[in-house]
Amino acid sequence: MDNVDIAAHFKLLAELMELHGENPFKIKSYSNAGRSLKKIDLPLAQMSEQALQEIPGIGKAISEKIIELSTSGQLSLLNQYIEKTPSGVLDMLKIPGIGPSKIAQLWHELNVESLGELYYACLENRLILLKGFGEKTQEKIKGNIEFLLQNSNQYLYARIEKQWEENIYPLFRKLLGNEIEINVTGDYRRQEITLQQLQILVSDISLEDLADKLQSEYWNISIQDKHLLLKSEQWIDILVEPVSSSEIAYHLFETTGSEEHRQLVKNQLKKPISKNNTEVEIYQSAGLSYFPPECRHQYTHFFPHPEEQFKNLIAENDILGVVHNHTQYSDGRNTIEELATHCQQLGYQYLVVSDHSQSAFYANGLSVPRVLQQQDEINEVQQKMNNFKIFKSIECDILYDGQLDYENDILKTFDLVIASVHSQLNMTEDKAMERLIKAIENPYTNILGHLTGRLLLSRKGYPIHHKKIIDACAANGVVIEINANPHRLDIDWYWLPYCMEKGVWISINPDAHHLNGVNDIRYGVIAARKGGLQKDRCINTLDARKFIDTIQQLKK
Repeated sequence: MDNVDIAAHFKLLAELMELHGENPFKIKSYSNAGRSLKKIDLPLAQMSEQALQEIPGIGKAISEKIIELSTSGQLSLLNQYIEKTPSGVLDMLKIPGIGPSKIAQLWHELNVESLGELYYACLENRLILLKGFGEKTQEKIKGNIEFLLQNSNQYLYARIEKQWEENIYPLFRKLLGNEIEINVTGDYRRQEITLQQLQILVSDISLEDLADKLQSEYWNISIQDKHLLLKSEQWIDILVEPVSSSEIAYHLFETTGSEEHRQLVKNQLKKPISKNNTEVEIYQSAGLSYFPPECRHQYTHFFPHPEEQFKNLIAENDILGVVHNHTQYSDGRNTIEELATHCQQLGYQYLVVSDHSQSAFYANGLSVPRVLQQQDEINEVQQKMNNFKIFKSIECDILYDGQLDYENDILKTFDLVIASVHSQLNMTEDKAMERLIKAIENPYTNILGHLTGRLLLSRKGYPIHHKKIIDACAANGVVIEINANPHRLDIDWYWLPYCMEKGVWISINPDAHHLNGVNDIRYGVIAARKGGLQKDRCINTLDARKFIDTIQQLKK
């Protein structure tokens, strides 16, 4: 069980205790644990009870529960609350923007015990009869339920990647032995942002023998045509197909690319292909460069000149600087020096420290005196760093009227400003556009952070007119962020060709809140490659001097 899983158990425990009206001090303790534990870099499951209690905010009770979770995979106190809570009410906790106290109100006053019942109650206009609920709240809940239902049975790529590498592939290898070839394909190989199932090709085994070998307590097996379907309560659905080893490459081509991509290739074939051809040979037969798997999506018009585009396609090792990072000054886990040292050890040339601004009280945003204190500390740490640059920045809240969160005399003290929306996200398109355009036009805005505010599979982004925003960034010298956190990946990669067309620079930023968060850069690069981003349009592929010079020249 990893740190994210452990933190999720404490978050759910706090929510269920609040739902059942338990002691608010205990609720706060477990809620704080849920927020902080996922930021720990060291694996909690491998730490002793004494080491756990040395973590700020982790006392004896919580450390004992962490050990219980690590050793048994269960939390008995949480199980007690789950047992006395209807399963549909548990589902209601997944609705964004509605906390446990309001769910308790819906449960006890309206007798609503499932998402379906709550949705129907919204349709019948019953929520507005409750104290604390209004028509806008009711419409928001209704929209969020629709979003959840639409995205049910989908999983973030980053989460499934971890399952595949740490759990599923090792189990397959154990059950099938070393002689059978195992290839993951489909949406996973194409590195789609979200997945509904894993597709796996295995070599030289009959369907019946495969079913026998894959018998396991972890899933139920059913035969579907030429495939096996493995369904599990804890993992994504898995579709397994046995094929001849000599045809693996052909089947990888057939199962990786979208229908549109496969048709593009087949329409350009200059000579017949066989099932014994390699993928490279298939593309050569069509007179095309080999398409990386992540680029074989349905938007075939993104790659009109593949040979030229793939030569300059962004790669992870092109990123020289780590932009948009949080430290202990706001809601990050590490000190400035720890973060800078870590980034240098990873081979990066510079770090942009971008803690939250003063209005983000929930994230310990920086007051003006704390801004100046942090800048002094950056100067001190910089003196210790050889051949590594630390830039002073801020993730500055875009306020509801579009103003930035500090006066100009403070904004001008930063090397660069990342402007982001964090509050009052429930906006019409007109309001969102008014707010964003005003911030983009601010002479101190250098980078526009997580453009729509979306959280994948959890929260829709606020509605915007993407082309007008990109046009405004082009006109005002503002860089657009790909927020590389796999829960965001915002701006969506679909809009990258238009950004390049308009000459807008892109910055691939991890939005790191702890040391391991820096590694999220790779998810931003994957998304960028899907959109065909060229490395000479990504601003943090520049060295430190050119990076800051370009940032400043864009505003002239």
